Amino acid sequence: MKIEKIINPTIESELYELAVPGNVIGLEVIDSYARKVGVVRSIKIQFFPIKVDLIVKGLGVEFPISAEDVKAINSVVNLKIPVKQADEIKLQDVERLREETFTEIKSLI
Repeated sequence: MKIEKIINPTIESELYELAVPGNVIGLEVIDSYARKVGVVRSIKIQFFPIKVDLIVKGLGVEFPISAEDVKAINSVVNLKIPVKQADEIKLQDVERLREETFTEIKSLI
C-alpha cells in the first residue's frame, strides 16, 4: 500500500500602513449603490492560491472585499458590488473609524 502525503500550505498576511489615511488604509469604501460603508482597515494577502482582500471596518462590523470586486482606488475605494454586511455611515463615522484603525495599528507596532 502506498501512502501519499498531501501538502497544501496556505500563507496569510495582513498589510498595514504607518499613516492613516494612507494610500489605501483608512480610505472610505463606497459600494455600487454609492453608499459609504466603511474604511479600509488592512489588506489581506493569501498565497496558494493567491488571493487579495481589503478588510473593511464598518460600524460594529468588519468584512473582506475581494480585490476583484474593487472598481477603482483613488481618494476613495469604489466597489463594483453592493455591500449587504454593513449599514451606510456618515462623515463623522469615517473619522471615528479612521482613528480606531490608527489606534489598532499603533498597538501592533
